Amino acid sequence: MGTRCGDIDPAIVTFLAQRERLGLAGIDRLLNRESGVLGLSELSSDMRVFQEAIQAGPDHPNYERSILVIKLYTLRVKQYIGAYAAAMGGLDCVVFTGGIGEKFHKGV
Repeated sequence: MGTRCGDIDPAIVTFLAQRERLGLAGIDRLLNRESGVLGLSELSSDMRVFQEAIQAGPDHPNYERSILVIKLYTLRVKQYIGAYAAAMGGLDCVVFTGGIGEKFHKGV
């Protein structure tokens, strides 16, 4: 997810409320608008930003962070595809839709 959290322990909600003194609006903001790729990278939720940094090479200030983001993102995608493929007894095709299907291209 670009800005939303992925799988979380349900106890994180009460932890955030108590420890970080967040109300429902703050928890919603954190988990739905400040997490995911944006939260991990602290740069962007747009995968093109990371592709550009990687293509620019190791001298780019966001190169290492971009490598981490892409590796973690692709790992999670592979885990989900594998889990669903196993649950369905195989698959014939995988189609990416939404922002990732529209904006993230192989080549990194």
